[in-house]
Amino acid sequence: MGSYQLKYHAKKPEGIENKKAYLVGSGIATLAAAFFLIRDGHMDGKNITIFERKNVNGGALDGAGNLEDGYIIRGGREMEEHYECTWTYLVIFQH
Repeated sequence: MGSYQLKYHAKKPEGIENKKAYLVGSGIATLAAAFFLIRDGHMDGKNITIFERKNVNGGALDGAGNLEDGYIIRGGREMEEHYECTWTYLVIFQH
Protein backbone atom coordinates (compact mmCIF):
# COMPACT_ATOMS: atom_id res chain seq x y z
CA MET A 1 0.00 0.00 0.00
CA GLY A 2 1.40 3.39 -0.98
CA SER A 3 1.52 6.48 1.20
CA TYR A 4 -1.55 7.93 -0.55
CA GLN A 5 -3.81 5.21 0.84
CA LEU A 6 -2.36 5.67 4.32
CA LYS A 7 -3.22 9.39 4.34
CA TYR A 8 -6.55 9.47 2.54
CA HIS A 9 -9.73 7.55 3.24
CA ALA A 10 -12.61 8.73 1.09
CA LYS A 11 -16.07 8.66 2.60
CA LYS A 12 -18.84 7.09 0.55
CA PRO A 13 -20.78 9.92 -1.17
CA GLU A 14 -24.47 10.01 -0.42
CA GLY A 15 -26.51 8.49 -3.25
CA ILE A 16 -23.47 7.13 -5.15
CA GLU A 17 -25.31 3.85 -5.78
CA ASN A 18 -27.79 5.77 -7.98
CA LYS A 19 -25.18 7.56 -10.09
CA LYS A 20 -23.63 6.51 -13.37
CA ALA A 21 -20.45 7.58 -15.14
CA TYR A 22 -19.90 7.64 -18.91
CA LEU A 23 -16.28 7.97 -19.98
CA VAL A 24 -15.04 8.56 -23.54
CA GLY A 25 -11.92 6.77 -24.77
CA SER A 26 -10.13 3.95 -22.99
CA GLY A 27 -6.74 5.58 -22.54
CA ILE A 28 -4.78 5.91 -19.34
CA ALA A 29 -6.75 8.97 -18.15
CA THR A 30 -10.10 7.21 -18.56
CA LEU A 31 -8.87 4.03 -16.91
CA ALA A 32 -7.52 6.12 -14.03
CA ALA A 33 -10.86 7.95 -13.72
CA ALA A 34 -12.74 4.63 -13.58
CA PHE A 35 -10.28 3.25 -11.03
CA PHE A 36 -10.62 6.26 -8.71
CA LEU A 37 -14.42 6.33 -9.10
CA ILE A 38 -14.46 2.75 -7.84
CA ARG A 39 -11.82 3.01 -5.13
CA ASP A 40 -12.28 6.53 -3.77
CA GLY A 41 -15.76 7.36 -5.08
CA HIS A 42 -17.24 4.04 -3.95
CA MET A 43 -19.03 3.70 -7.31
CA ASP A 44 -19.95 0.18 -8.37
CA GLY A 45 -18.01 -0.73 -11.52
CA LYS A 46 -21.24 -1.83 -13.24
CA ASN A 47 -22.32 1.83 -13.17
CA ILE A 48 -19.32 2.93 -15.24
CA THR A 49 -19.47 2.80 -19.04
CA ILE A 50 -16.37 3.38 -21.17
CA PHE A 51 -16.84 4.20 -24.86
CA GLU A 52 -13.97 3.31 -27.20
CA ARG A 53 -14.06 3.46 -31.00
CA LYS A 54 -10.96 1.31 -31.54
CA ASN A 55 -10.84 -2.44 -31.02
CA VAL A 56 -8.00 -2.12 -28.47
CA ASN A 57 -8.29 -0.51 -25.04
CA GLY A 58 -5.56 1.50 -23.37
CA GLY A 59 -4.84 4.36 -25.76
CA ALA A 60 -1.09 4.93 -26.01
CA LEU A 61 -0.65 2.49 -23.14
CA ASP A 62 -2.40 -0.47 -24.71
CA GLY A 63 -0.54 -3.62 -23.90
CA ALA A 64 -0.32 -7.30 -24.42
CA GLY A 65 1.09 -10.13 -22.38
CA ASN A 66 0.52 -11.94 -19.14
CA LEU A 67 1.72 -12.04 -15.55
CA GLU A 68 4.11 -14.95 -16.12
CA ASP A 69 5.86 -13.77 -19.32
CA GLY A 70 5.54 -10.03 -18.79
CA TYR A 71 3.83 -7.25 -20.68
CA ILE A 72 4.70 -5.02 -23.59
CA ILE A 73 3.16 -1.57 -23.92
CA ARG A 74 2.93 0.32 -27.19
CA GLY A 75 3.93 3.89 -26.44
CA GLY A 76 5.67 2.59 -23.30
CA ARG A 77 6.64 5.08 -20.65
CA GLU A 78 9.38 5.27 -18.07
CA MET A 79 7.74 3.61 -15.09
CA GLU A 80 9.67 4.64 -12.01
CA GLU A 81 8.71 4.03 -8.39
CA HIS A 82 7.43 7.59 -7.88
CA TYR A 83 4.45 6.94 -10.19
CA GLU A 84 2.60 5.67 -7.12
CA CYS A 85 -0.96 6.08 -8.41
CA THR A 86 -0.13 4.49 -11.77
CA TRP A 87 1.49 1.47 -10.13
CA THR A 88 -1.51 1.12 -7.82
CA TYR A 89 -4.05 0.72 -10.59
CA LEU A 90 -1.76 -1.27 -12.88
CA VAL A 91 -1.38 -3.87 -10.15
CA ILE A 92 -5.12 -3.97 -9.46
CA PHE A 93 -6.11 -4.15 -13.16
CA GLN A 94 -3.95 -7.23 -13.76
CA HIS A 95 -5.81 -9.25 -11.11
